[in-house]
Amino acid sequence: TLEKVFSSDSLPSEENAAAAAPVVGKTRADYEREILETKLTVEMLGKTKIVGGSGREVEMHVAWAEEMERLVLEARLESGTMYLREVRDGLPGIVRDGLPVGEEYESWMGFLDAVKGISATYIKEKMEGG
Repeated sequence: TLEKVFSSDSLPSEENAAAAAPVVGKTRADYEREILETKLTVEMLGKTKIVGGSGREVEMHVAWAEEMERLVLEARLESGTMYLREVRDGLPGIVRDGLPVGEEYESWMGFLDAVKGISATYIKEKMEGG
């Protein structure tokens, strides 16, 4: 199967912001496939990425969540949970374990906000065996 691993190069920067604009003719199925193929790997955790034109530095799990938010909004899936379980199950255990216990997400936005809310300190401690 094809797998698109999320990388720091896949986020828009000033240089490639135009290239990140929605592609005319992209179908909902295209977006759904991209959502399922955009992965956050354990190797990315603890690293940072400069995003957007403002040069804002964020943790990679936050950058991944922002990229997923863009895809979900473009696919018009934000108010539902389609593919959310599959994406959540594909996250590194450190990230899954950092999400609120027992939380059932009613929308993508709630889920992605929870991912963004995981502290960098928590991730670094878990990666160091804490």
